[in-house]
Amino acid sequence: MTPRKDNDQRVFVLAGGAAWESAVLAHIDASPRLSLVRRCIDVADLLASSKTDHAHAVILDPSLPGFDAGVADRLENEGLALVSVGAAAPSLGVMASIDLGELHTLGDLLATLAETTAPTSTTVPDSESLSNETSGHVTAVWGPVGAPGRSTLALSLAASHAKSGAPTLLVDADVRGAAIAQMLAVLDDVSGVLASCRDVNLGRSRDMSEHALRVKPSLDVLTGIPRPDVWHHVRPAALVRVLDQARARYEHVVVDCGWDIESDDPISAARGDIAQAVIEYADLTLGVGKPDPISITRLLRSVGELSLIASRLELVLNQMRPSTPWSEGQISDMIFEVSGQRPMAFIPFDAEACDRALLAGEPAISEARGSAFEPALERLADMIRSTLDPVARSHT
Repeated sequence: MTPRKDNDQRVFVLAGGAAWESAVLAHIDASPRLSLVRRCIDVADLLASSKTDHAHAVILDPSLPGFDAGVADRLENEGLALVSVGAAAPSLGVMASIDLGELHTLGDLLATLAETTAPTSTTVPDSESLSNETSGHVTAVWGPVGAPGRSTLALSLAASHAKSGAPTLLVDADVRGAAIAQMLAVLDDVSGVLASCRDVNLGRSRDMSEHALRVKPSLDVLTGIPRPDVWHHVRPAALVRVLDQARARYEHVVVDCGWDIESDDPISAARGDIAQAVIEYADLTLGVGKPDPISITRLLRSVGELSLIASRLELVLNQMRPSTPWSEGQISDMIFEVSGQRPMAFIPFDAEACDRALLAGEPAISEARGSAFEPALERLADMIRSTLDPVARSHT
């Protein structure tokens, strides 16, 4: 490692044996303005080093195996400017480049990039930094572990939006237990979420709508991952970019999230990063719980953390039944005393309608006509539409 110089720009080099590597290293060694922090052997080495060693920039070959748009976002969120030698790779997030014959200008280039590059506190791009042509709005449906009915609620909510004639997309982003495809009796050879995120990561020009399935008039679905062990292919930054594409095409985007929102590993990606990214991006997050002591406790324990990352958080008590030991008013008072907010809605449980829906491959709301579930869900959908319409207009 080259000794630190005064007032220098500290850089990583990730070349993978490229022909330009020796020339770049020699230039850094001779330059009074540049210091080599580490010559990284691969992308994993670079990601680990970015967490432990302070640097300003990465000189790299974006065609190396393992480098994609998700990696670029993580590095930029660490405050690192990305510079390729030769052609830039804007589809992968590498906007700056330098030719070998212009190495004498590298110090000036890095100084200029340093003025516009700063570390951020999240692993995904801010929604305001993405497309300015967005028009729809995004609702994240989240709930703690214990099957509070996230997927049933998300599917019925999306179906209600679509029934009103609004173009709607339902995204299954539950990387622990994706279920939307099975609930709709869809045999999808390729996961829509997985394919869309892969396109973004590899810089492909295909839009996410090419991977969406039309399941009802005005209702499309991006199916979830086929097995929980492939969750790491759904990069949080890529998923946010997929949602940004969706927002531009659909009036309503409903995302079924997994329950995990905790990320304990500061270096490696974690499953919790995915739900957290969706919640940070969404215009509205529904925190879903059941009206029993265990589920309410789990929901309330998560309210503080959710409030820190959600633009707007509303609570929904799902699966209300005659045997519930408390009235809606008592539950509302109990939740308000702890969290400072009251539930947005109470949704009755209709076991027979849910069973029929699963057998028919339909949303539960379609099989609950005549029961209390349908009007309660429609009221919730109406409240969400009236709440988020001003948000949607603000994105146009």
